[in-house]
Amino acid sequence: MLRTIHWFTLALVPAGLLFAVINYVTAHVGSTLSTWGVPLVLYLFSLIVAFPIKEIIKPATTRALAAIGFIGVFFFASSPTLSSSTIALIWHVGAFFFIASALHQILALTKPNKGSLVPFYFVMLLGMTIGGNISVIIAPLFFNNLYEYSLLLISAGVLLLPYQTLIFRTVYQSKWLAQATATIADITLPILAVGLIWIAGKSVTIKGYVIDFSGYTNTFLWLVIILILAMISFNRPFRLALLAGLAVLSNPVLATFEENHILTDRSLYGAYSIVFSQEELAHKLINLTNNTVEGSQSIEPDKTLSVPKNLNGIATHLPNSIYTAPWVVVGLRVGEMACLSPQENSLVFIEKDPLIINIAQDSNYFTYLKNCKGNNTVINENWRKHLANYFDDKSLGMIIVNKFTDADTSELYKNLAKLKDDGIILINIANPHRDLLKEVSEQALAIGLVGVHNSSYVALARNQQHLGNLEQHNSWQPLP
Repeated sequence: MLRTIHWFTLALVPAGLLFAVINYVTAHVGSTLSTWGVPLVLYLFSLIVAFPIKEIIKPATTRALAAIGFIGVFFFASSPTLSSSTIALIWHVGAFFFIASALHQILALTKPNKGSLVPFYFVMLLGMTIGGNISVIIAPLFFNNLYEYSLLLISAGVLLLPYQTLIFRTVYQSKWLAQATATIADITLPILAVGLIWIAGKSVTIKGYVIDFSGYTNTFLWLVIILILAMISFNRPFRLALLAGLAVLSNPVLATFEENHILTDRSLYGAYSIVFSQEELAHKLINLTNNTVEGSQSIEPDKTLSVPKNLNGIATHLPNSIYTAPWVVVGLRVGEMACLSPQENSLVFIEKDPLIINIAQDSNYFTYLKNCKGNNTVINENWRKHLANYFDDKSLGMIIVNKFTDADTSELYKNLAKLKDDGIILINIANPHRDLLKEVSEQALAIGLVGVHNSSYVALARNQQHLGNLEQHNSWQPLP
């Protein structure tokens, strides 16, 4: 029975990590073929490494590389400036490969040498199936935050426990005393390291109590370095896995203890938190996966219904003809695009995440949909399907891509016929990991569109005249 459970967990954890890493990366970059395809190919290759005709990588080497992966995950997850960088995302994917390979190699080593292999492969397939559904179905049902990636990293460390060296055996004559001392160190050192990094240089407010660590930055960082040096032992993988798991877990969890935190919830598509900024006097919607602001609304009367900063004043520079037809907005966020039009025209928001819809329609925090001019309709559906099937050709004045997580420019341009002859496409290109300006511009120019852009948006049309005098507004300039 214990052997069967061991097989099951060794198959479950890598499969769960596959989708946890995919969710983590796509939250930063967007859903593309590479963000799904590369981790999946590496997962399949980890099985080839574990079940080869001829040995590719020695298990001890794989476990050492997995240990390096854990250390890198801790480093990048603990760095405010690097946690969302491209190199950090690449490291997460690479670390996943070596962790999955190490666990799959252990699975292969425990495969029965005699008798029927049917039970072994059945349990293995069952573990893979359930593991693949942890991030997709199971976690959103039980967690309101992104806990599964961290828990799976720690679980991987637990599965690597039998391969740890008993480092205190030379100090204590008793094997059990040495094991207890090593286990205490494995647990306490990662907790101390992550805790010290999080509070270093900060003034922390927890439930009304202010704890000031702003003057201790250097001291704490040196303590962390000492602790890390004590922990970097490739023969203690659980310690490093716990270190990495706690570092990944710290940002979304500790954010919920801050005084300005109001609400945290998640769906199949992501986890979000509503916070109130005392400095800006505004409610903000935070994406907890990539720690970005999805939208905000000020409580100051003269700023309550303001549009995104880079679109402020744009409506006065666009031709009046686009207001006579409905607009489609791909991605709801908090509904701020409802205030973009100065006229009472019809806006149809297409949003796949029901949680985002509930948040945007909660007037306790965001009132754009309720108070902005016009008839604002919200549709919970995939934008490709709805845009293709529910609008006639030449019926839309504008198509706005408000969030570029799953919007693909080639798919968008296939629906160009839905626009009026003088219609406009407005695309949010803010993404630190992809050069969306280049992607959008190249495909637009290839099909004969013209356009202008600023730092966050691209506006496209069939004719330059259809863009009005937008190029003269603020920082808008021709496409590169």
